[in-house]
Amino acid sequence: MDAVLSESDVRVRSRVLHRIQIVPAGASPIGNVVASFKGATRSASALGVSMAWTSPQELEVRYFEAASAHVDDVALARIDAHLRVVLTAGVVDPQAAAGRMARNSRAIADRAE
Repeated sequence: MDAVLSESDVRVRSRVLHRIQIVPAGASPIGNVVASFKGATRSASALGVSMAWTSPQELEVRYFEAASAHVDDVALARIDAHLRVVLTAGVVDPQAAAGRMARNSRAIADRAE
């Protein structure tokens, strides 16, 4: 499985929306959004979230602050009843470049099979 992160503009309050989808390895990111974030930051100057598979069944999403953060447990259960997405707020990513994340979706494909 791959976790795919996408970024888009939200016109209300000029916030950026980040969405995470979990798809079969190598598949296009079409499907259920399992987590979403409005106004998420990785540091005082970097927008977005960081994510990593901590086990074959658990994706951890780290961010410094967010106006809102939500995990859709129903969407997760549709993919795999054992999948978990863990949100960890208050984490500063010192490696994050200032500004927005890349506009294109990017996949994190290091999940152990």
